[in-house]
Amino acid sequence: ELLKIDIVFEKERVALELDGPSHFLKSIEEKGDGEEPRRDGPTMAKTRLMESLGWKVLRHGYMSDEKLKNMPEEKMREFWVKKPG
Repeated sequence: ELLKIDIVFEKERVALELDGPSHFLKSIEEKGDGEEPRRDGPTMAKTRLMESLGWKVLRHGYMSDEKLKNMPEEKMREFWVKKPG
C-alpha cells in the first residue's frame, strides 16, 4: 500500500482528501488574514503524483469549516457547487 486516500471514487478516478492542520505550513491562527495557509511539501507531492496517474484530487482544508459555520445556506451551497470544479 503506497498511498492512503481519505475518500476514493475509483470509477471516476477522484480522490477526496480531508486535510487537517498537519497538512499546512502554518495554522490559521498564525496566518491571521483568513486565507488558507499553504499546504506542506509531502501533501503537494502526493497531489502531483495522483494527478500524474490520471486522478482528480480534491482537497478540503480544515479551515473551510470555520469559514462555513456562519455562512448563509445559499452562499454555502454556492461554495460547495463551485469548489470541485
